[in-house]
Amino acid sequence: MMKGSVGDDTLPLVFGLILFGLGVIQTFLIRNRRGPVSLPKGKMARRMIGTMLDLFIYLAILPFLGYALSTFVCSAFLFWLFGGYRWPLCLLAALVLASALHFVFISFLQLPFPPGIFRL
Repeated sequence: MMKGSVGDDTLPLVFGLILFGLGVIQTFLIRNRRGPVSLPKGKMARRMIGTMLDLFIYLAILPFLGYALSTFVCSAFLFWLFGGYRWPLCLLAALVLASALHFVFISFLQLPFPPGIFRL
């Protein structure tokens, strides 16, 4: 008889199975009563494209700039994109966010994120 094991892959597996089950229920058991879906236009489309570009840029600069600086740069852009705030406030909010995430994930939890060129 096989014993179950609980590891770092258990939670994503459970969530994946739940989402798969909900997808099966949605596909085969629940009728869709909504009208046709239309793609966003204008400001919302620009926000969606900007978010996708920001995530790809984040993936590209993460190995070079490191976790803290990459998070700072990309979160500042997202604060500006979605909040519509002025750049000084976006930069301040990004600094607070990147510092807090650096403390939690790198200092406290000691997760091995890329240090980048500055080796923080």
